Amino acid sequence: MKRSIRYISLFAAMTILTAMTGCSGESAPDNTVRPLRIVTTIFPEYDWVKTITEKSGAEVSILQNNGTDMHSYKLTAEDIIRINECDVFIYVGGESDESIKDVLATAPKTGRAEIKLMDVLKDRVRDEELTEGMVSTEEEEPASDEHVWLSLTNAVLCSDKITEVLSDKDPGNAKLYQANHDDYVKKLKKTDEDFKEVLKSASSDTVVFGDRFPFRYLFDDYSIKYYAPFSGCSAETEASFETISFMADKLDECSSEYIAVLKGGNSKLAKTISESSKSKKAELIELDPMQQVTQEEIDSGVRYIDIMKDDLSVLAKILGVIDTDLTELSSGMVYATVFDIVSQPDSYIGKNVRMEGIYNEFTDPESNITHKGCIVQDATQCCAQGIEFITDDDTGIAPEQKITVVGRFGKYDNNGVPYYALLNAKVTSSSSSS
Repeated sequence: MKRSIRYISLFAAMTILTAMTGCSGESAPDNTVRPLRIVTTIFPEYDWVKTITEKSGAEVSILQNNGTDMHSYKLTAEDIIRINECDVFIYVGGESDESIKDVLATAPKTGRAEIKLMDVLKDRVRDEELTEGMVSTEEEEPASDEHVWLSLTNAVLCSDKITEVLSDKDPGNAKLYQANHDDYVKKLKKTDEDFKEVLKSASSDTVVFGDRFPFRYLFDDYSIKYYAPFSGCSAETEASFETISFMADKLDECSSEYIAVLKGGNSKLAKTISESSKSKKAELIELDPMQQVTQEEIDSGVRYIDIMKDDLSVLAKILGVIDTDLTELSSGMVYATVFDIVSQPDSYIGKNVRMEGIYNEFTDPESNITHKGCIVQDATQCCAQGIEFITDDDTGIAPEQKITVVGRFGKYDNNGVPYYALLNAKVTSSSSSS
């Protein structure tokens, strides 16, 4: 497999640099104090630096801000000049930066500090995975996964290094940089805690992708499993029938209502996978890897932490994070909540519910459809009511057994009559009822 690596001609780079540095005659020394100039390659670096340098007057710019995917970006002559003239240059250092490495090797380095994120993170850098079902060819060579910014822990470590280098280059603003850094790190760590708190109530631990997969760092941080047809830097876009069939089977196996795609990616394959599954109804949902952020989005106020929180909201949907957990309530509150759900079902549509109760079933003599339900009693054991659930699995559970049910509350049609139930439910036997 040929990967998306861009190479800029060393001869062209040297020609440009010679034109910049060559001169006839001597120029007067410039004693004007100018702001610190920092150039970044991608949006996460840019946003970290903008936050750390706030109110310092530093000039921060970004190379990749036109919506081009970082794996396809090509350096311009203007980019090379900006790299040469900056005080601090920040880049990832993965295979998408091969052309940048060539420029750095030929550009004058006097006075310029360089921060390579993959060097900063050292042992935290992981290799790309070739997981079950993923497209591969014999030409593919193992490579480090360059999507290091998709980890809040990595963001903290990179911010630490950026603050250290900026303070060294501009000691007059060192205290300001450190104060901004400390405040920002608190926000990064709080967002990390939000991920842990939200995802701990997920009813599933697996995401099915219909696209490239650049999220290994994020998923490893929170123990999320995945299936995907392509690795994060894969240049492949075509999947075989076997790959499509495998992904569709995993979609069915996970009982997932969603198939993930990248923001700005090609959704054609994901649609094919969804249509090849048994339900044929998996909804395409976008996760943002921050590889194609535009200047227009930056000007509108988009921030790194905001995008991470948006991705958390998407993951919460895919993984079925519980909105209403009846297992944590007293028996009286459980009964009252179930009564509220039955009385006002529309207000609960789309919510993921977990409940415990007694399994029962009823076969409609007219339609011959068997309705399965989870029944709860009030505190006095004199009244009972329940919620229907629908599952593709044969529960193997006999009536009157105690069960735990997790599903998304929704509406379905039965011969023109609307019914409410926990859809795509997962059912387990809790214990034998007394």
